Amino acid sequence: MRSVDRVLPRHVVTAMVAGTALVLVAVVLGGYLRVPSVTPLAEVAGCTAAPPEDRAAGAAAPAGGSAGAGDTDQACPPGMLPPLTVDGRYFALPDGTPFFWLADTAWSLFTDLDRAEALHYLDTRAAQGFTVIQAALIFPHVRGTGANRYGDRPFEGHLGRLPVTDGADVDDDGQYDYWDHVDVVLAAAAERGLRVALLPVWADALVGSLVTESNARSYGVFLGERYADAPVVWIMGGDAPADGAEDVWRELAAGIREGGSSALISYFPRAGQTSADWFATEDWLGFHLLHGGHCLRYGQRRELIEATRAAEPAKPFLDGEPIHAGRSYCRDDPPRGHATALDARRDAYWAVLGGAAGHSYGHDAVRQFGTDAPQGWTAALDDPAAEQMRHLRALLHSRPYQRADPGRGVLPGDVGSGPDRIAATIAADGSFLMAYTAGGREVEVDLDALSGATLRPSWFDPRTGEVTELEPLGSSGRAVFAPPGGASGQDWVLVLDDVTAGYGPPGEAVDGAASGSPHRGVPPTAAAATGTPGATPRSVPTPSPSPESVIELRSGSEPGFRTTDEPRSEPDDEPETSPEPEAVPGPGPTAEPVWDRLARCESSGDWSINTGNGYYGGLQFDDATWRGYGGTEFAPRADEATREQQIAVATRVRDDRGGYGSWPACSKKLGLPR
Repeated sequence: MRSVDRVLPRHVVTAMVAGTALVLVAVVLGGYLRVPSVTPLAEVAGCTAAPPEDRAAGAAAPAGGSAGAGDTDQACPPGMLPPLTVDGRYFALPDGTPFFWLADTAWSLFTDLDRAEALHYLDTRAAQGFTVIQAALIFPHVRGTGANRYGDRPFEGHLGRLPVTDGADVDDDGQYDYWDHVDVVLAAAAERGLRVALLPVWADALVGSLVTESNARSYGVFLGERYADAPVVWIMGGDAPADGAEDVWRELAAGIREGGSSALISYFPRAGQTSADWFATEDWLGFHLLHGGHCLRYGQRRELIEATRAAEPAKPFLDGEPIHAGRSYCRDDPPRGHATALDARRDAYWAVLGGAAGHSYGHDAVRQFGTDAPQGWTAALDDPAAEQMRHLRALLHSRPYQRADPGRGVLPGDVGSGPDRIAATIAADGSFLMAYTAGGREVEVDLDALSGATLRPSWFDPRTGEVTELEPLGSSGRAVFAPPGGASGQDWVLVLDDVTAGYGPPGEAVDGAASGSPHRGVPPTAAAATGTPGATPRSVPTPSPSPESVIELRSGSEPGFRTTDEPRSEPDDEPETSPEPEAVPGPGPTAEPVWDRLARCESSGDWSINTGNGYYGGLQFDDATWRGYGGTEFAPRADEATREQQIAVATRVRDDRGGYGSWPACSKKLGLPR
């Protein structure tokens, strides 16, 4: 085996033959072609990125080739899956199609699994609907120094000596080195439509010793050249704070760019931290990662999500390591026991409805591929929590989720705390709302926050993906929705849709929904005429609930309705019918009576109000929005700022979001553009 002290050129050569680009991947020639169920990449002349759902049937691939070999539609090799880009707070493909990050955590994938085991793992996760795999290139927790199953190491003594050999024959130990094995696994993942989020080195215990400010750039150049065209994402760090090592990660990121990789980069910190603590304004950081951790610290996790979303400039964010199914809870925090599928679902839905661009799942037996745990990694692949993550992705893909924001003020009732907290997100145009009730509690909704005259409510089961539809109702007043089964302690997702939006059942993708372009504004009958799945014409009654009552909707065998005499707070001297929308006012905040009208509606015009509900001041800012739009330059909280200062921050919010949709209920009442 030969060690090199220099950066090697990338292992992809492109030749033009008769106008067709042939991707010749040197690292997969020879023995790699004999690995079962992997497309012979050197023969691929063109491909389409087969989505993971296409593999859900679980059809076995013929020996020596991939399923579908010989068809014109082939799975994509490295470099031919389109790269991920950033679209505001979310991920997208170059053509604008939204990309939902649903990752599995496999830190020791390259070190703990042989080729056959890696293919089994990737096949399973692709069939379950995952879109990303998180893995570390150098992971010291495995056999002490990070050697892989074939005894090969990623480095010899230090990062200046990377053992890279001539050839890549899997049957020749002298050729098939550590990095060849990484290449094979990356190729197999790409063939299955999976991108890989790569940690160049696991930071915990290695930053400052193995990877330093003096060698980080050269190592980054090696990686950037080798994987310039691979469908990867780069993750600096690895369960470690960046304190004192910021320049190490800057150098590593700069080297990756210098080597030729333009893939997105982030930083993965220690539990209870977020990359925004160090790198919020740095250009190389394309998106944020927070580390929720494995403790049942519900308040801390909520604060992390809100703080990361509020970081400026706005970037996508994810929980890179939430509570892992099957893992013991924190040793120093009660209760004792192991995380359940419900724990995993809570973290996932709270994060995504809190504005995350996706979610990273993990199982304790899979993240380091344990074989001596009570449940081995092969069995843990089929854990109920893993199977249920597909329903989260399906639900989000059935609506233009990238147009929604965490719902502020749309849940006027008690949203609870701890494990029973209710979280919501609402479309900027009011066309849909999703509310996750983690403990099966009733959900009270201010229906005025939604658009349209008639709403279609339904309950989505995050365990099965099944939907329970309720009777349509008018979009006025408040309604209390009780999930199926009553106070069972099970989690549910309430979905409310404006019937004119043309959405299908929750979890069932409507034509164009995945790209964020459902038949918005088209009534169901018209949408059906255009061929939109899930938009079958139906007779939709338009009930007219009293605007001064609360309607209780209960699911079950006999959904019921109950009205109460609880009065609703209406803005003073405002008409009950919405006036014609007025134009968005100009930039002068102190001259805008519209803000006084909003304040009367939101807080009875009390600019210093603090009721303890998490919203402050005349325009009812939450802390994350106040911080995110520069409010702390005036005061720590909105209620401590002057009227003029609150209006200045509100103006920034309005201008950034294109209207008054951040005040959904009152903007609808006042007829303001949302």
